[in-house]
Amino acid sequence: MPLEEEWAQDLPKNYQVKFTNTNPINQYVFTEMNDVALEVSGSIQYEATLGPMNGEVQEYKRIMRSRTIDATTKSRNTLVMEAKEAKSVGLSRLMEKSISFGVRTY
Repeated sequence: MPLEEEWAQDLPKNYQVKFTNTNPINQYVFTEMNDVALEVSGSIQYEATLGPMNGEVQEYKRIMRSRTIDATTKSRNTLVMEAKEAKSVGLSRLMEKSISFGVRTY
């Protein structure tokens, strides 16, 4: 099955499966709604980990590192102004109403 979604274009195409437990005991899958378990929908038959093939591990790590940086990078910056600077650009009304705007007053 080809990965046609844009977000999946750079993902590795080959993966390896490692079975960690071939006989899990008393483990079930539940259906949930709003973090509340509603019913048992099945039992777990095998536990496994999935990872890129050995030749693609470094590329996979690079992709995940890049995605993490993108997800945690602020999209907006906070501008901290001194009270005098804020007044000079017409923000004195915001200061009078005690609206937080990153203005330091001493």
